[in-house]
Amino acid sequence: MSRRNSFRQPYHLDSGDVTRLSREEVALVLRAADDLITTGGRTLLVKVLRGSKAQDIRPEHRENPAYSGWKELSRNEVSHRVDWCIENGYISLEYFGKLPLLVYPRKGLAIECQTIASEWFQSAVANGFDVLCERVSEAPMGTLMALLDQVAEHGKELGFPLIKVWKEVATKRIRKRINTILAEWNGSGHRMRCVFDTAWIDESLPFDTGSLFGEYAKAKSILSGEWKFISREHPGMMDVDIYGSLLVNKSACLVTSDRAFHNALCNERVCSFFLDTDSAKITSAPLPGVKPRGILARLPSRNHETQVTSRPTVSNPFYSRILEAQSESAQKKLRSKRRRIHNYFGGTGYIERCRLTVAALPSEKYPLVGIRLRVLSSAGINALDATESYCWESSSDLLGAYIQAACLMIQLRLERIPTDIYYDSLALVEPNGLAGSPAFAFWTQLINTFAEIKWHPVGERFRNPRMEALRRKLNTLATRPSNEVKQFNSLQLVQAWKVK
Repeated sequence: MSRRNSFRQPYHLDSGDVTRLSREEVALVLRAADDLITTGGRTLLVKVLRGSKAQDIRPEHRENPAYSGWKELSRNEVSHRVDWCIENGYISLEYFGKLPLLVYPRKGLAIECQTIASEWFQSAVANGFDVLCERVSEAPMGTLMALLDQVAEHGKELGFPLIKVWKEVATKRIRKRINTILAEWNGSGHRMRCVFDTAWIDESLPFDTGSLFGEYAKAKSILSGEWKFISREHPGMMDVDIYGSLLVNKSACLVTSDRAFHNALCNERVCSFFLDTDSAKITSAPLPGVKPRGILARLPSRNHETQVTSRPTVSNPFYSRILEAQSESAQKKLRSKRRRIHNYFGGTGYIERCRLTVAALPSEKYPLVGIRLRVLSSAGINALDATESYCWESSSDLLGAYIQAACLMIQLRLERIPTDIYYDSLALVEPNGLAGSPAFAFWTQLINTFAEIKWHPVGERFRNPRMEALRRKLNTLATRPSNEVKQFNSLQLVQAWKVK
């Protein structure tokens, strides 16, 4: 091939001072590009948007609904907006021979399919399905699925006359989708949508989930513009915030392995795809026998006037050192436990108090310590029996029972919540009575990171069902070996802190 024949026309993108476009503005650019895909480039797209009457503007360009959509803007202003869409992946340029021509990437295609589907639906409602017969026979599957989403969303009154006629001439796949819409309308089926701007991948799933969801989407004719991982974009975001912020748009869906969250979203008619990590199967249907708990049982309105603000996270100087003493598997369990507790309440803003029950059972070797945590809500959410922990205190220092409890609260990021500590006064004394312990100075620094602690002794006369249950459990564990019981040495933790 000669050098002349291999020459490609270069291009340079310049979005100027454009930093953001609304979805409507992006959709306008994509709609204007519809007749230019693989036949025109950036320059021609700018002309269409500005309503140019140049010779290279053909009749089909003038018939485009987006023609002259930005006629009031200058050439540079429109060009900057077009280039912003290219830079952000809504539309692409690919070389066909020497020329860079416009193409739709998946991110832009999903929006364009929804835009065209909306136009077609309004036309069919006004003029009957007959006006679409020729179009639907040639349209790509993404547009047809988006049109059926429009039908389902507008309800039986507007949609039924359209799909009744369509079903008679539809392909097998379209008839199947129509049947799911009819089932949704009569209450025997779940809400299902097929075209989305964004599919959010939950933190409960690994990064390779995209390939599994991609295969499922292809088989089910689901079109998702882009896949975004919550762990990258919004690490640590609570489920209630995912619902209220990321899924507020009907053109977004969630891919998750959290059964309760999936069912909670299904109850709110938000599209969610549950991935069973064991079988690698995906479903959009509600899961039988799974009842959402906590705030998921009654997700707050996304237009609610009252905004709950979580307590600010204060950097705790003990957090990293305490984690270092844990194995990798133990740290992973703690992260899962912390996320479960915070998700149950939708963040610390809904938590009122924590109640720790602490007991110890003396033995010939080491005292056996038991800790149970109950978290109470200020917003009518049922209290949560959050976790329980059992350890041999191998330092034999009884102050270690309280250090264990404090460390658990810090690891769960709950130390800023007012806390009541109910301790077994038959085996333990309040920490002020253990001032002679070599760990006392460390303990004092530890509890200074807490917002509030109130002490409640529990003896024989004062009946406390939770303490009684904890005492029984300790007696059982002392005589019957169990992997529930771990080793803990508070003095080693103190020494590690001093070395640091």
